[in-house]
Amino acid sequence: ISDSNPNNNQLYEYYIDPAPFLTRDDLAVGQSVYYSGQWRGQWEIPGGGYEAWTGNWDETITNMGTEAVTTPLGTFQAVKFRNITNDTKSPNSSHSAQSTQTSYFWMVDGIGIVKNTENGYSWSDFNGDNITDWWSNRDLVRELVPVPIPAAFWLFGSGLLGLIGVARRKAQHGA
Repeated sequence: ISDSNPNNNQLYEYYIDPAPFLTRDDLAVGQSVYYSGQWRGQWEIPGGGYEAWTGNWDETITNMGTEAVTTPLGTFQAVKFRNITNDTKSPNSSHSAQSTQTSYFWMVDGIGIVKNTENGYSWSDFNGDNITDWWSNRDLVRELVPVPIPAAFWLFGSGLLGLIGVARRKAQHGA
């Protein structure tokens, strides 16, 4: 599984062992499942060009139990999952990059994910001197929001226009 074409000499990531999207395992509350694998890719070098890297990833998914969660679409009783992902990337023996991400997913049967939060920390040691040369930390929240269905909007709009037309006709004919 790749997020770009590995043959076009640009930025890409390729999972040799694909990471699952959540899990298909039926986890009891408090139970975890562990996955791991290898990946490779190519990142952009500051100043131009690209450099290939290889690495490993692992993730642990835990069923945290049922919890009430409120989104712009409403309040749901959702099953909450925690997903902790760690990965490494290294083009050679001296340079390394690592990241850790903790995500929470609230899932509702019949709807899917209604909320997702992520906190990730990444760092790199470009020259192998065991001093962090670059780091980033990010927080992200996604919530399910109501989205009008185009067909329903079209039907509502055309019905509204029809009612306006009927009202005008009645007004013109004094009915």
